[in-house]
Amino acid sequence: MTRRFEYTDAKSNKFWEVIVTGKQVTVRYGRIGTEGQTQVKAHAAPAEAKAAAEKLIAEKVRKGYTEVRGQTAKPVAPRKAVKTAAKGMERPRAGTATAPKEQPEDMAAILTFLKGGSVSSLVGLTSLSDEAAKALADYRGSAISLPGLTTLSETAAKALATSHFLASRNLFLDGLTTLSDAAAKALAGYEGPRLTLNGLTKLSERAAKALAGNKGWQFELNGLTTLSDAVATALAGYKRSLSLDGLTTLSDAAAKALAKHKGNALSLGGLTRISESVATALASHKGKTLYLDGVTTLSDASAAALASHKGTLSLHGLTTLSKSAAKALARHEGEVELSGWGNGDAVQVFKQYRSDETEDEDEEWED
Repeated sequence: MTRRFEYTDAKSNKFWEVIVTGKQVTVRYGRIGTEGQTQVKAHAAPAEAKAAAEKLIAEKVRKGYTEVRGQTAKPVAPRKAVKTAAKGMERPRAGTATAPKEQPEDMAAILTFLKGGSVSSLVGLTSLSDEAAKALADYRGSAISLPGLTTLSETAAKALATSHFLASRNLFLDGLTTLSDAAAKALAGYEGPRLTLNGLTKLSERAAKALAGNKGWQFELNGLTTLSDAVATALAGYKRSLSLDGLTTLSDAAAKALAKHKGNALSLGGLTRISESVATALASHKGKTLYLDGVTTLSDASAAALASHKGTLSLHGLTTLSKSAAKALARHEGEVELSGWGNGDAVQVFKQYRSDETEDEDEEWED
């Protein structure tokens, strides 16, 4: 879905464009006739992405924007020709009349994008040649998103992951359904803010070990629904924030492996229930924050196990909790986030026990 809106009055001449591709929402905005700015946000599900886009559209309409159907953002005027490494793009010599060579579809789309075209020019790409990837690596914007790309060669992966402009660039490759070990090793060179590979449903141990070496600040593999013990062990080596929100089950061995993750945060938002043994394993997580926001109910034994966790514990999805479980969680030494509760009695019990625990600590300190 691609929709464009414009707002024009005596002082303003602006456009706003939204593109929804699967779970991803891309927004582009700015003064009409310029390339504008681009923002990309990934959601948990396609329906959530569409709902978010509709909300944004409603806000723009309320502000007076008018939809322009059948049109995407206007490209800016072409820049002066410069040398490029791409095939068929050499500068013609003076005094010659060389007919321009026809560009492959992926290269044409990328060159349009680099010249200020709409991000929608990349949405439809289903393949990316090595030459096109090298050309795209020169992009200096805040994000590269290729949601239609299903495969990626080692050379193309290396070009996208080792650009000079990676320090501030997000790399969204959520369309990839397969990834070779060689391409995974190439992507390990990524050093930007956020790398997402949410379309992958399977990952080899070797690929997982390679990807765990990337130096991005946040790494997402939310398409994985199951995780072998070996892959869990490999991914635990990632040193920053790791998101595995697609997992619906987790073995005791995999939980023990992930608990060794020492990054800033570990997110397992797809788990709705966790056994006492899994809770015991995850409680030893070495990172700062453990997100279990998909868990809707927690047994007394699991709550008691999680209480030994040392960092921040996020359980925003809880809807029911016994008084015994609330009392157990109140003993947690770090911060416990539980805003999603639907059980008012349990909330009050937790707050009371939490208050009592804090008072006891104060009395010990005063003594």
